[in-house]
Amino acid sequence: MLFLASIILFGANYHGIPAGLVESIQYHESRGHIFAESRAGAMGLMQVMPRFRDRRLPKWSLWLPSVNVHEGTRILSRWRRRAPDWKHAIMAYNAGNIGLRNRSTRARGYAVLVLRRWRKTDPAGYRRAVR
Repeated sequence: MLFLASIILFGANYHGIPAGLVESIQYHESRGHIFAESRAGAMGLMQVMPRFRDRRLPKWSLWLPSVNVHEGTRILSRWRRRAPDWKHAIMAYNAGNIGLRNRSTRARGYAVLVLRRWRKTDPAGYRRAVR
């Protein structure tokens, strides 16, 4: 677990995302399973859709935990720049532009679960970020 925590910490710090939030998203996306794959084709710990990866990376590299977390946090940081708050950024990470426009009930529920876990596992980081 220390291995995974260090990867999450590095990816979060590199992209300016709170580490507790990245851990919470990773938990809800894959429960820590490196080779998790969704029916929609999302891959790895952060369930990154291959079409959103950096095109310089081969698709198979999303199975590498460090690459997957790096790409997931990069995508989340882009959504955060477009979103008014963390809740909308998390919704967009889950459902794209539909989540960003607050039109997806599933994305709203996902964001609530992620924020709840983040608040529970990292209360100080949560308070600093949502001010």
